[in-house]
Amino acid sequence: MADKKRYILDGYRFDDSESFEQGKREFNRITEIKSENDLKDETGLRQVYDSLVESEEFVTPIGIGFLREVQKRLVKNPEQRKTMKAIPFFSQMTDIKKEKIEEEKNKQEFPEKNTESDKSDNKSDDEESYIAIINNFKQKMRNYRIIVIFMAIMLIVPFGIVAYDKIFYSNELEEALVNEYASWKEELTKKEQELNERERLFEGIADKEINSEIKAGEENGESQNSGS
Repeated sequence: MADKKRYILDGYRFDDSESFEQGKREFNRITEIKSENDLKDETGLRQVYDSLVESEEFVTPIGIGFLREVQKRLVKNPEQRKTMKAIPFFSQMTDIKKEKIEEEKNKQEFPEKNTESDKSDNKSDDEESYIAIINNFKQKMRNYRIIVIFMAIMLIVPFGIVAYDKIFYSNELEEALVNEYASWKEELTKKEQELNERERLFEGIADKEINSEIKAGEENGESQNSGS
C-alpha cells in the first residue's frame, strides 16, 4: 500500500515510477502554461491546444485531462469545432512514448550536457547560415562583375571604332575629298569655258548686227543724196 500511495498525483494513481514521473512533468508543464498564457483568450487557448496535440507530449491522465478541459471550452464555438484535432490518447505507453519520457528525464538530470548539445546544434545552424550568406554575397559580386565588364565593353567598342576609322581610313577619306575637289574644279572649268564661248558668240553676233545697221544707214544716206 505504501508503494502505491507514493505514485498518487493530482487524484491519479500510477502503476510505476516512470509514468508517475511523466505525470509530474505534465503537471509542472500545465502550471507553466497557465502562468505564461491568458487562457481566457480564445485565440491563445487554441494555439496552446494545437501545440500540445501536435507535440503529443501529454500521455498521462493529468495532461489528457487538461487537454479535454481546454477542448470543452473551445467547442462551445462552432467554428472552432470544425477545425479542431482530436486528442491523441494511448491506453499503454509505447516504446516511443517511453523514449520521450527518458529524453525529458535526461534533460532534467543533465542540463549542462543538453545545453552543450543545444549550443553545438545552434553553432552548426549559425555556421550554415553564415555559409549561405557568404555564398549569396559571392554570387551577387559575380553578377556585378559581369555587369561592369559588359558596360565597359559597351563604352570601349564605339571609341575603338572611331579610333580605327581615324587611323585606317583617314588617308582614304583625304584622297576621296581631293578627288571630289578635283572633279568639282574640272566641272567648273568646263562651265567657265562654255560661258566664254557663248560670250564670244554673242559679241560676234552683236558686232555683225551693228555693222549691218551702220552699212544700211550709209546706203540710205547715199540714196537720199542722189535723189536730191
